[in-house]
Amino acid sequence: SQLYQYNVIRKAISRENIRIINHKSHDLNRMVHAFRVASGEDKSASLQEIEEAVDKYDSMANTGNKVIDVVVSENGLYCKEHGIDLTYTIDGGSLSFMRDTDVYVMFDNLFANAIEAVQRLTDETKRHISITVKQNRCFVVIQSRNYFAGALVMEQGVPETTKKNRERHGFGLPSIRYTVEKYGGKMTINSENEVFVVTLMLPIGARAR
Repeated sequence: SQLYQYNVIRKAISRENIRIINHKSHDLNRMVHAFRVASGEDKSASLQEIEEAVDKYDSMANTGNKVIDVVVSENGLYCKEHGIDLTYTIDGGSLSFMRDTDVYVMFDNLFANAIEAVQRLTDETKRHISITVKQNRCFVVIQSRNYFAGALVMEQGVPETTKKNRERHGFGLPSIRYTVEKYGGKMTINSENEVFVVTLMLPIGARAR
């Protein structure tokens, strides 16, 4: 089922993040040991190296929504390790009317879709993802932007999957649309100058149908 395949993908990303954390913990332990035995300028250089490593992987988000914080932090760690530039401006509190499970599915799929697209790019300068969440009058507007390669072919309002096994892929954006429509919202997709844009509009305070 789609839910089963989604869980398989999420477990794979979680295992990758655990590997990243273990690897960085090993590196930090090595740096701390080097700092202890160093002296003078070497000690100063070791301390700077430790500070830079901690700063790079201190990626816990604080958006005003605990569920979004988890999704952004986990995917942010993955992006840093894989050379993907992630920027976000998220008013998480504006989505307090949504169920936690719906928030998770919506944002996790947005990230998964964007990460998959930019990882295909040969031009590393275009491996950039931008996500914004803001209130606009009576709506909360969520927008995800990223570069993509190849032609964009739409099928039933969402891009046609490029994966060979259609039964196991291509359910991310339909899942997002389903979640948004549960709250009386709307999802739109467009592309311009090789930039893929997903825009979600949800009525503030709406209840799931």
